[in-house]
Amino acid sequence: MYTKKLILVLLIIVVAINFTSCEKDGDDTSSSENYLKIGNNEYELWEGHIANEGKGSQYEGYETVLSLYSYQGIESKSVFIAFEMYTNTGLRLDDGKYTYNAEKPYQIGSIGGGDYEECTIEGCNEAEIAAGDITVSRNGNTYTITIKCEDENGIKITGFYKGTLAYLDYQGL
Repeated sequence: MYTKKLILVLLIIVVAINFTSCEKDGDDTSSSENYLKIGNNEYELWEGHIANEGKGSQYEGYETVLSLYSYQGIESKSVFIAFEMYTNTGLRLDDGKYTYNAEKPYQIGSIGGGDYEECTIEGCNEAEIAAGDITVSRNGNTYTITIKCEDENGIKITGFYKGTLAYLDYQGL
């Protein structure tokens, strides 16, 4: 009798969690149109974050690392892409166009580097970003990010992300 009650309670909890996790929150700003395309492979981007790396002698302003990613299960595919971007404040990305620049000192509004890793059932591939632009606009806490880049092997990388970004502060670490 106790086992049947326990199973029933667990079943009710699982069903309740599934129903609440399927509801859309009013402040959910993510969109199913968020994607990253590397060559012919396209991935849905789930979320991202910005990391404030602080000020340094090799660049103007603040190094702010933008990371976008998704993970679609060990049997499927995942992607992670990160860009070292230089901003007026490490607290957020400035609105505007960021352009890849390999020359130090990095200027505000430039991308000093970046890389990605894509994994499918066949294996993983990673490469450095070698050229391109990222356009950023922000409305409150919602970012709209457009990516048009190329990796070190000449593979085109395009992407779009609209949603919130978690904030990480790594200054002084």
